[in-house]
Amino acid sequence: SWRIQYTYSTENDDPFDALKAAGVTEITPGQAFHFNYSFEYEFFKGFRGALAGYYLKQLTEDDTNLGDLKNITGDSTTKEQVFAIGPAIHYFFSDKFSAGLKTQWETSVENRPKGSRTTLRFTYLF
Repeated sequence: SWRIQYTYSTENDDPFDALKAAGVTEITPGQAFHFNYSFEYEFFKGFRGALAGYYLKQLTEDDTNLGDLKNITGDSTTKEQVFAIGPAIHYFFSDKFSAGLKTQWETSVENRPKGSRTTLRFTYLF
């Protein structure tokens, strides 16, 4: 399964303190394309294993009232990029209740912190 998204952000008139200190009063994050993916296999009724992750590619620069953010930071670009991959399991206790656990490790990271993400999700349909 997969989910494709496109993010278009509006202006933020309360940037974080380091930007305020540089004279920035407004910032608009750049537009980004991203998707989540999962390759699943049902090992037995109600129990699935998967290889899952996400990809994000920022397509436009972050913009401020002083111009592109890259001009303020001195970086060649502020566009973010990340690819993540990892294992996932999902168990269906009933037709209405399930639980899932996944860990994803980030790679090919640009202009953002690199790390991993572990998520435990319980779902109840009502």
